Amino acid sequence: APRAAAALERVFDADDDPVGVARMLTIQVEQLRGPKKVEAQKRLALLQASLGDPATALVHLEAVVLADLQDEEARMSFVAMSLELGKAQDAARVLSRAAAGAKEAALRGRINAELGRVFVVLGDAKRAKQVLSNVIDTSGDDLATLSASRAILPLYEEGKEAKQIAATLEKLAAIEPEAEDQAAALWKLAEIAERDLGDANISIA
Repeated sequence: APRAAAALERVFDADDDPVGVARMLTIQVEQLRGPKKVEAQKRLALLQASLGDPATALVHLEAVVLADLQDEEARMSFVAMSLELGKAQDAARVLSRAAAGAKEAALRGRINAELGRVFVVLGDAKRAKQVLSNVIDTSGDDLATLSASRAILPLYEEGKEAKQIAATLEKLAAIEPEAEDQAAALWKLAEIAERDLGDANISIA
C-alpha cells in the first residue's frame, strides 16, 4: 500500500492536485516506519501549511523535529509556525525534549538557541538568559552562538547589564558574518566600554 500511495502521489503531483498528494502522503505516513515515514511526514506538513491547514502541519512537524534532530529546516518551520499560531509554550516543550535527546554539543546548542528565542517570546527573560548564555558558553558552534548572542543582547540591554552587553557585543564582533554587522557591534562596544565601563581601550574583563 505505501508503494501504491507513492505512485499515486506522483500522479496527483503531475496533475497539480495538492489535495490528492496530501491524501497519498497521509496514507504513507500511517503505514511507513523509520526515516521514510519521517520524510513523508515532513513533506505532508509543508504541503498542509501551503494548503492553509497550519494546525495539522504543526502536528506532523512536531513529530519530525523529535524524530530527526538534525533537520534544521523542519525545526525552524516548526518554531515559526508555532509562534504564528500562538503556541510558543508547546514549542518550548518540544524543543526542550529535542535538546535533551541531542548528544552533540553543537546540535544541542542550535536547538537551545531556538528554545531561548521562544522563552523571549513567552516573556520569560530569566529562563531565556539561562538557556542562551549556556549556548554561548558551551556549544562551540558559531551558528548557535550567533543566534543566541543576537537573542540575548536585547535582554541584557533591557536590564542595563553593561558587562554582559559588552561581552556579547565582543562575541558578535568576532562572529557576525557581515562586515557591516561586525563594525556596528564594535562601534556599540566602544561606546559601552567608555560610557558604562570607564574603559576607552575596550579591555573587557
